[in-house]
Amino acid sequence: QPTCLSDHEHNRTIQNHVLHYLGCIEICERDRFFDDDNALHKIEVEQVYSRLLRESKSEQEYSRKTKDEKEDEGLETQAKKIVKEKLEQWQDACDTEIRRIKFLRARISKDQETRRLVQNLEASVTAWKTSAVYKTFRPIVEEWRLKRLESSSRQGVGSTSSGSHAIPSDSRENPTAAKTSQENGKEGTLSRNSMQRSPEDLDYEPEKDFNLHIMEYGENEAGERDGDIQPKRPFSDQKVKIDSIFWKGDTAINPKNNPLYKGEGHGKLRYIHLPSNNMTEAIARYHGEKRPEYDGVYRELREVDRTKTYMILRPQFWRGQQHGVRHAPPHARHMRALCDTVSSDPKIVEQSPKNIVLFMPYLHWETDRQREKFALEIENITESWRETRRSQEEQKKKKRRMERSGLPKWRNPLEFEHHGKRISSMQTLIKALGLSIKKGLPVDNYGRVKSPNALGQLLIDTARLYEEMANYRDKKLLQKYLHSELPLHPRRTLDQAYYWTLNTTKNRDRDQVVYRGTKSGSFHEYDPWTGKWPEHEEQKITHEDGCDECRANIRKISRVVMVDQLWMWILDEQTVITCFPKRYGANKQGTDASSVHKCIRARLQNARQNHIRSVFDLALIIFDECSSILFDRVKTRDRQPQVMDAFSEAIGNVTNKQTAAFERLYRWTKTAAKVYRSQGKVDPEAISDLHVPLLDIYPEGILQKEIKDIIEELEIMVDINRTQLKVLKDFIMHVKHILDPQGIYGIHSKHSIREAMINDVLQGNPRNYQNSQSAASVPNNHLTKEDTHEKDEKGKTYDWFKVNAGELVAKVSKRIEDLEILERTAQSTSSSLTDLLALKQQQASVVQAWQSVKQSEEAVSQGRAIMMFTVVTIFFLPLSFMASIFGMNAIEFGQGTVKLTQQFKYMFPISFGIIIPIFIIAFSTWIRAFIWFIYKYAVTITLVKTGMYSRWLRMGLTSRTLLDSAAKETEKLKNEVREQRCRLQREER
Repeated sequence: QPTCLSDHEHNRTIQNHVLHYLGCIEICERDRFFDDDNALHKIEVEQVYSRLLRESKSEQEYSRKTKDEKEDEGLETQAKKIVKEKLEQWQDACDTEIRRIKFLRARISKDQETRRLVQNLEASVTAWKTSAVYKTFRPIVEEWRLKRLESSSRQGVGSTSSGSHAIPSDSRENPTAAKTSQENGKEGTLSRNSMQRSPEDLDYEPEKDFNLHIMEYGENEAGERDGDIQPKRPFSDQKVKIDSIFWKGDTAINPKNNPLYKGEGHGKLRYIHLPSNNMTEAIARYHGEKRPEYDGVYRELREVDRTKTYMILRPQFWRGQQHGVRHAPPHARHMRALCDTVSSDPKIVEQSPKNIVLFMPYLHWETDRQREKFALEIENITESWRETRRSQEEQKKKKRRMERSGLPKWRNPLEFEHHGKRISSMQTLIKALGLSIKKGLPVDNYGRVKSPNALGQLLIDTARLYEEMANYRDKKLLQKYLHSELPLHPRRTLDQAYYWTLNTTKNRDRDQVVYRGTKSGSFHEYDPWTGKWPEHEEQKITHEDGCDECRANIRKISRVVMVDQLWMWILDEQTVITCFPKRYGANKQGTDASSVHKCIRARLQNARQNHIRSVFDLALIIFDECSSILFDRVKTRDRQPQVMDAFSEAIGNVTNKQTAAFERLYRWTKTAAKVYRSQGKVDPEAISDLHVPLLDIYPEGILQKEIKDIIEELEIMVDINRTQLKVLKDFIMHVKHILDPQGIYGIHSKHSIREAMINDVLQGNPRNYQNSQSAASVPNNHLTKEDTHEKDEKGKTYDWFKVNAGELVAKVSKRIEDLEILERTAQSTSSSLTDLLALKQQQASVVQAWQSVKQSEEAVSQGRAIMMFTVVTIFFLPLSFMASIFGMNAIEFGQGTVKLTQQFKYMFPISFGIIIPIFIIAFSTWIRAFIWFIYKYAVTITLVKTGMYSRWLRMGLTSRTLLDSAAKETEKLKNEVREQRCRLQREER
C-alpha cells in the first residue's frame, strides 16, 4: 500500500503526519488540513471509534452486560475528543517543524561554511523561473493540477481539504505556522522562545535542538491480585529540552523543579534516555547535586567533595573504562564492556549496592554516504582542534621563553618546522592541492554539480540544502563536544571498532559485505562533450521510456554496518538512564523505523499487562532491542539491510564461483589428458591455451580475498555478540544478588525446581524433589500477613526476571550460533578454494614437467643439428678465408693494381673501429643510458615545442586506447553477424 511521500492517495496509511503535512499534500491544502470537516479527521474518528467499539464489546463479553445505545453515542463523543487532541498535537508538531526549518535555513545562510548552499538554491530558483521552459509549460501544469484536484475531490478520496484548490502563489504563507502552542517544547525541535526571535540574533546551540525522553510507569492501581494478574501500570511519555534540564538556573537551585530529580516516588519505574553522553549532568540532576569536578589532584584524597554522583561516576566505573585518550583518533574512543554494581553512599560502601552500571557494544547500520560525510567532518574538526592546540602550545612556549630570557643559555634552542596539515584521505589530499577530478558533469570547488538544465540544477541544489539541514544538528554537536573535557564518542564502523589502532579504515569500510551487497551496479556512462548516452543509443533506449537498469541502480543506497555503544545506569531500583546514538541525520524518530529508542518506546507502550514488574525487566527490554535491532527482519521500511541474508548471499556467490572454477579445472585436465596421449605433433597454440589459464590464479585469489573478508567480518560480529552475552550474564548475576541477597528465591523457588527437574529428566537422572518442594511451600508462620505478601511479591518478581533473562540469554546464544554457522560455511568455502589452488598448481606442475620432457627431446634433436652446422662451419671457415684472400685484386696474386699490405691497412682498422664501439655499447650500461637520455630528451622537447604532444593528448590515441577501440569495434561487428545469423535461424524455424 502507498504511504507517505507517495503520489497516490494514502490517508488511511499515513506513516508520519509531519512528513505527510510537509511532503504529501499541496501547499494550498495546508490551511484546511486540521479542520473538523477534513477527510483525514473523519478517517481518524472512524478508526478510533472502531477500536473503542471493539474494546467495549470485549468488556461486555467478559462482564456479560447488554449493549446500550447511549454507550455508542458516548464512544463516538470520546472518539472525537481523542482525535481532536491528536490533531492538536500533530498541528503543534507541524508548526514547530516549520519554524525549525526556517530557523535552520536562516542560520545556514549566515554560516560562513554553508551559506553558499542557500545562495546557490536562490540562484537556481531564479534561473528556473526565468527560463523559457518554465514560462511555456507552467499554464499547462496548472490546468493539469486543477483537473486532478477536482477529480480527487469528486471521488472523495484524494483530497484532504474541502477548501479552494487554487494554485499557491510564491508569496503565500502557511497560516498554521503563525499559530502558537500552549505547551513549550512538546515536540523534538528547537525551543519556541529562541525561534520566535530573529535567527540573525541567535547562535545555534545543539542542546536546544535535542530532547531528553522521560518515560514513567506509575504505581500499581488497586485491584485484584489473584495469582499473577495485576492491573496494568499507568504509562506516561514526555520530552523536555536538554538545555532546560542541565543549564537552567532554577533546576540547579531547586532540584524538585527538575524532571530528572528522583524525588520520593516509591514504586514508580522511570526510563530516561539521553541522545549524547552528558552522563555527569544527568546523574547529578537525578540526585539534586552539583556536577563533580574531575580535574586536578586525584579526587579520592578529598573526602569532603564526595557525593552520590561522584561515587557512581568514580574513575573505575566511568572515565577509567574509556579506551582511547583525547589525542587518539576519535574512532578509538569506546568504553570497555562492563557490568558491575556501584555503591552511591559517599560515607559507607554498601554491602549490597542497588545501582548497576553497564557498557556494551551493539551493531547497527548507516548509509555509506552519511558515514563518509561525517567521517570527513570528524577529520576536519580534529585537524582544526589540533591546529588550535598547537597554536596555544606555541603561545605558552613563547611566554615561558620570555620569562626565562634572563637565564644563561648553554646553547640556542632548536627550532622545529611545522609540517602543516595532516593528510589522511585522498579527498583531503585533492582538496589541499586544489585539484579536481574531471569526469562526467563539471563540479565546482565545493562539490556542487553544474547541470546544463535549469530544473536539474534546482533539484540538485535543493537536495544539497536539505541534506545540510538534516545533518546540521549532528555536525554542530560534533563540533562542540568531539574534543571537549568529556569527549563525545562518535559512531564507529565494523573495522574501526576492531582495528581501532589504525588512523584510518576508509578502504576497509568500503569493502564490507553489506556495502558490496547494497551498492548500485555499474551505471551507463554519460558523455558530457556530446550530451549523449552511448550505451543507451546502442540498446536503442529513448528518453521517454527510460533505462530500467539505470533506474534500478539509482534507487539503491549503499549501507554499512556500524558499532554503537549502550551506556546504562540503574539507580535505586527505580530509574534507568541510558545513552546511545542514533543514525546521522535522522532527526525525526517517526521516520526512522530502526531507531533503537523508538523501538524501546513502542515495546513499553504496548507491553503486556504485568510484563514489567521491576526496573530490571525494563533493562532487559532495552538490552534486547539494542542487541537485536540489526538482526530484526521486520524493520525493512527504512532500508535497513538484512545482514544475515547479505552474508548468506555473499557466501553463496563465492561458493557458486568456486564450483564453476572447479568445473573449468576439470575441463582443462581432460583436455590436457588428450594432449598427453596424442601421438602426433602437438600444436603449440593448444599447449598455450592449456598452460596460461593454469598459471593465472587471479580469479581464485579474488575469491579467496572475498571469502576471507567475509570470515573476518563474521568473526568481528561473533565477538561483539559474545561480549553482549558475557555482559548479559554478569547483569543477571548482579540482579539476582540484588533481588535475592540471601539466596532464598534462587534455591527454593518453584521456577528453579521445575527447571532443575526438566534438565535432570532430559539427562536421564530423575531425582526426588519432594523435600525441595515442601521446603518451598513451608508456611512462614513467624511472619505477619504483610511480610508474607511482600515476600511472595519479591519471589514472583525474582522468578519473572529469571524467566525473561533466560529467554534473552537463549536468544543471544541462538544469534551467536547462527553467525557461527555462517562462519563455518565460509571457512569450508575458503578451504575448498585453497584445495582448488593446490590442484591448479599441481596440474600446472604436471604440464610444465610434460613440456620439459618435450623440450628436452627437441633440445637433443636441435643439438645434433647444431653440431653438424658447427662441424661444417669449422671445416669451411679457413677455406672461405683463404679463398677470399686469393680472390682479392692484389699485385701478388695476379694483375691487380693494389698491394696486399695496402688492402690490410684498410680492412683491419675499419673493422676494429666498428667492432670496438659496438662492444663498448653492448657491455657498458652507463653509455647506453647516456645515449638513450640524449635521444629521449631531444625527441620529447621537439614534440612539446611543436605542440604535437598536446594535440596527441586531446585525441587520446594511446596504444591501449587504440587496442581497446580495435577490440571493441571488431567485437561489435562479430556480434552483429552473430545476431543476424541467430535471427535468420529463428526465421527458418
